[in-house]
Amino acid sequence: MATARAGGARGNSTVLVGSPETVARVLLDYVDLGVTTILIRGYDPVDDAVDYGRHLIPLVRQELAHRSLVAAQGTTMTVTPLHQDRAVDADLFRALLRRHAAAVVVITAPGEPPAGFTATSFTSVSLDPPLVSFCLAKTASAWPAVESASTIAVHVLTLEQEHVARTFATRGIDRFAAHGTWRPGPDGVPLLDGVLARIVCRVTQRVEAGDHTIVLAAPELGEHHEDTTVTPLVYHDGTYAHLQRSA
Repeated sequence: MATARAGGARGNSTVLVGSPETVARVLLDYVDLGVTTILIRGYDPVDDAVDYGRHLIPLVRQELAHRSLVAAQGTTMTVTPLHQDRAVDADLFRALLRRHAAAVVVITAPGEPPAGFTATSFTSVSLDPPLVSFCLAKTASAWPAVESASTIAVHVLTLEQEHVARTFATRGIDRFAAHGTWRPGPDGVPLLDGVLARIVCRVTQRVEAGDHTIVLAAPELGEHHEDTTVTPLVYHDGTYAHLQRSA
């Protein structure tokens, strides 16, 4: 949601909520009364405020030009995201995330050549219907294959597969050649063996989020390790680790 705040010379202000067309008509009445400042403010996502301002400001300026009001000549209109000063510091943000432990997976996608990458962003989204998600930067080498793929496979790694995680996180190499054995699955998606769990999914949606894209997918096939004592590989505080079961 975005709102417009109209302020006068005395420092008083009024908050106006509504569509750009509705708020524009009210703002013009305030301009007639000597309003000198109009701020467009928006809550997360801040793009709402910018988009709101892009619609509202031309409407007001066009009408002001028709009216040729002397009082309006000093009127200023700016777009200000309300929470722009609340973003966490980048270094602190990284430090906070380092405290979070996450399972390590390798996600593969078909293509010429196929793509695979190590990720810690994999998570479940919904049980009914079944949905999972992961995130990937558009600058990643695997992005072109993931962007066009209709099928992907998620491989949950065991604590013994740190070398697999490192292989699929290494830049500038043929990751599948370095890994060795793999086989094509549905739609040609590469499948890795010996993992803790493997889920073949149909991609349902891609959502842009900051400098990454969130990929939503529906699981269609799955299998897991028969030995329930095998534990997953996890990533915590910048290093690979494993879980220690309590007695």
